[in-house]
Amino acid sequence: MPAATEREVFRPSGKFSPLGLAWALPVLLVAAFALAFGLAWLEYTPFSLLILVPALAGMVLGWIGLRILRAAHCRSRTLGWLIGLAFGALMYLGSFQATVIIENGPMAIPHLEVWPAAIVFKVNNWVIGRPGAQQQGQPVPVINWILFAAELGIASALSGYAMAEVASRGYCERCEKWMSTKTVDLAANEAAKVAHAIGANSFPELEPLRSRTANAQEYSQLEVEGCLHGGSGDDANFFLTAREGVYDKDRKKVELHDVVKQLQLTPDELLMLAEKCPALM
Repeated sequence: MPAATEREVFRPSGKFSPLGLAWALPVLLVAAFALAFGLAWLEYTPFSLLILVPALAGMVLGWIGLRILRAAHCRSRTLGWLIGLAFGALMYLGSFQATVIIENGPMAIPHLEVWPAAIVFKVNNWVIGRPGAQQQGQPVPVINWILFAAELGIASALSGYAMAEVASRGYCERCEKWMSTKTVDLAANEAAKVAHAIGANSFPELEPLRSRTANAQEYSQLEVEGCLHGGSGDDANFFLTAREGVYDKDRKKVELHDVVKQLQLTPDELLMLAEKCPALM
């Protein structure tokens, strides 16, 4: 049984499906423009908050894009980043053209030539103040362009980060599908015990793992990703992630820390682990 330092760790192949991207990118384009119109519309309400609203829009676009790219079988973190950055920027910059369309009607849709001028005019004339209120005072273009760059960067980065995460999940290149996942919550420190057993080659001596106590603030989590290749034999792939988690005092947020992440297990090792934790099967 190999030690933890000698084990294979899951690494995304970096591959993608051209056919999958052929339908995924147009769907993402629709999502980006829908959010662009949402950003433009919010400017006429009391909810148009600087930095925060574009950041939330970037997160929403990233959440949508993550699921679309997963359905399109994208296994490239780099490609996920590039697509997320591009569509995040398109969403934010598109909100300026969306404002032109809202203010001038559908006839403005084909007039993309006014888009750059609309961005420059609008940013130069921003007056920072209470959202939705009649603004007073004079615009400060230097400050406005700094805010513009910050909003553009944050929206794009959050979208890119989320879409890059699509490649973090286990994928079986042989079967061309995402691996199935089984997650089990256990008592606190059980994940650390499993990690120690892996590092010490002592799976057989591992004590049965305790279940999570109801309402416990601290707990462990085991996650196994795997593919049986249609049940075809001993070369099945399995990867184990063990985490320790803790809720905050209000039990509204949980922080999870990976003790080991996506370490490869043999089928025999998984069976031994399942003997100690039957809920994994």
